[in-house]
Amino acid sequence: MVLANRYDGIDLAGNACRFLVMDNLPQGTSDYDIYRVNVVADAAVSSLIAQRIEQGIGRGTRGGGDFCTVMLIGSRLVGWIGRKSNLAFLTASTRVQLSMGQEMSETVTTVKEVHETVMKCLNRDADWVKYHASELAEAAHAAPVNMLALRVAGGERKAFKLQRLGQYEKALQTFEKLIADEELKSDSQRRAWLSALAARIAYQMEDEQRGQKLQTNAFSVNNNHSPPKIRPPYVPRPIRESSRARLSRASSSMI
Repeated sequence: MVLANRYDGIDLAGNACRFLVMDNLPQGTSDYDIYRVNVVADAAVSSLIAQRIEQGIGRGTRGGGDFCTVMLIGSRLVGWIGRKSNLAFLTASTRVQLSMGQEMSETVTTVKEVHETVMKCLNRDADWVKYHASELAEAAHAAPVNMLALRVAGGERKAFKLQRLGQYEKALQTFEKLIADEELKSDSQRRAWLSALAARIAYQMEDEQRGQKLQTNAFSVNNNHSPPKIRPPYVPRPIRESSRARLSRASSSMI
């Protein structure tokens, strides 16, 4: 069975799936998914990708007693999970299992060894089951919940609900309150995303001036957002210290 990106709600429990292959990074197929990936903040995109990866690899294990071997292939997928910054967006149990897989990959070099390793899982080898259970027990101490992300998501949900009910002013005020949140001051990309959402509501309620201001704020930070009617002057983005250091090393190596 081959599933192309769309596997939400598909349960392959028990013998329906004992070996699952995820080939390259999953990506959205709807217009909204593509738009969101193009304009939203890096953290939000990584969170969305992590969610899709976990949805995919979780299709073959639908209960505590279920089991399945998962193989991740494709340079983009392997590269994504190989970056430490992305691991924070995965659940603790997934991070532990990826770590186990990476450790085993370093010792498995031939097709025969890959087959033997896979069969230890599928045949429920006692040593393997014990090792797997002990490693997952460590994952029970999960990282703390990101309360800011939950608060922002809750605010978005509230604003959209008010918008559907035709209470545009209250919906707009909900977004403006999030944009002005002290904890979001350092996250310009997320505030730009919220500003773009708020601008749509402002235009919907025919408040041209408010909508223009919000859309300008969004576009000034990320020009992948729709431009306002009057484009703001270009402001160069600051180069992060980590990026500056990489550019410096690259320049030095070329001399």
